[in-house]
Amino acid sequence: MKKKGLVAIVAALALCGCTQKAENEFVLKGNISNYPNEKIYFMLGDAMGGNPVLDSADVMDGKFEYRGFVDEPQRLSITDRVVSMSKYDPNIKGICIYIEPKIMNLSMEWFTPQENMQNTIKEYTLEGSTTDGEGKIFNKMLEEAKADFADSVLAFAHKYPNSYVAAQMLETYEGSISLEKLKEGYEVLSEKAKGYIPGKAVAQVIEKRESIVPGKPVPQFSRTDINGNTFSMSDLEGKVVLIDFWASWCKPCRASMPHIKELYKKYSKKGFEVLCIADNDNDEQTWKKAIETDGIEDFIHILRGLKVTDYGFDRSNDLSDLFTTHVLPTKFLVGADGNFILTFASDEELDAKLKELFGF
Repeated sequence: MKKKGLVAIVAALALCGCTQKAENEFVLKGNISNYPNEKIYFMLGDAMGGNPVLDSADVMDGKFEYRGFVDEPQRLSITDRVVSMSKYDPNIKGICIYIEPKIMNLSMEWFTPQENMQNTIKEYTLEGSTTDGEGKIFNKMLEEAKADFADSVLAFAHKYPNSYVAAQMLETYEGSISLEKLKEGYEVLSEKAKGYIPGKAVAQVIEKRESIVPGKPVPQFSRTDINGNTFSMSDLEGKVVLIDFWASWCKPCRASMPHIKELYKKYSKKGFEVLCIADNDNDEQTWKKAIETDGIEDFIHILRGLKVTDYGFDRSNDLSDLFTTHVLPTKFLVGADGNFILTFASDEELDAKLKELFGF
């Protein structure tokens, strides 16, 4: 392991308050065939959390070894080049596994020429990680599920309440799971699983989402709008506001814009406003072009506020986190009193409620 990799791990452990103890050490021994490079690269932890650890190891005669410290199971990405979150590389190849503070043996075959169009290795053997085995079970449940995948998450949590994977999948898919089902999934977790980092994150999401319900006040925030002016949510007091989370690259979002334009034309003179929050922080020109193309310049436009760095995400000003939504498109309706009327609203719910509010 490179020295700077060790330094990075020490720094990451210091941030989370971990201590380097023998029981927290992991050793991953890799056996990889057909690998074309002399080095292999690692990203330890979840980039969405903002503090993944990047490292590398030498590959000699198809073998490598990676050591470090974790105080709970972690997701590990193994790739053929350095991962940069701010510079997407469509040609990067690799595998994601779950590691534990144990000695583990990984065996896999790198991509054959016939598989070069694929980016993720699915067939591999990892000995020593119970968590990775549970991850495989969950993935198989998702592939076989005919119902909503949220049901698969709940079913897995019920069957494996001790699992790190159960806690992580609840966190990963929370934006597509109703508050009631999210609470159900969290409650069936064991105290051990609730104590994992993703388990604690789910508890925080539930607390936030309990404030993003009809009758509760809309969160207050300020942003610079598309015209360079300061916009504050309080500027819209006294108006009925549709808040639409969207992105220029989201086809369903773009497809819904003609309908929103119809609603705006119908109700704007009665005190109806549309606030569009775009997931385009790193592609402002595409954002502005989409607004022009769709003819939605009359709406208020701001960006989500998620910053991408080389090593993860800065979520300190993320409006999607503030509104606990990570699925696009997502719509909220706020009343003239500043309280939510509808949350995570469908078009049908929105149409019916606006007709009820405005009388036509």
